[in-house]
Amino acid sequence: MTVVAASQFRLLRAKKSLEKAYKDGDIEAVRRWDTEVAECLDVLFKDRDRDAHSLISQLESVLMMYSKIVEDLPDDAVTRIVESDF
Repeated sequence: MTVVAASQFRLLRAKKSLEKAYKDGDIEAVRRWDTEVAECLDVLFKDRDRDAHSLISQLESVLMMYSKIVEDLPDDAVTRIVESDF
């Protein structure tokens, strides 16, 4: 049985919640969970108990999820998002 660091489990939970919010079209929840994913990654990179192999797999999964989200955005959405954040 493999023991998963709490920080890695937290990232997995946040990623799944972000995916669900995106699939549900809940933009406010997407923003909240996007922030949570970023915070989880920050904590995870500092966690000495993390499993490097599992972390690589999780990072690939997170990147694939964001790739899908960006791919599904309308053409002008990225411009609107960037302009609204700055």
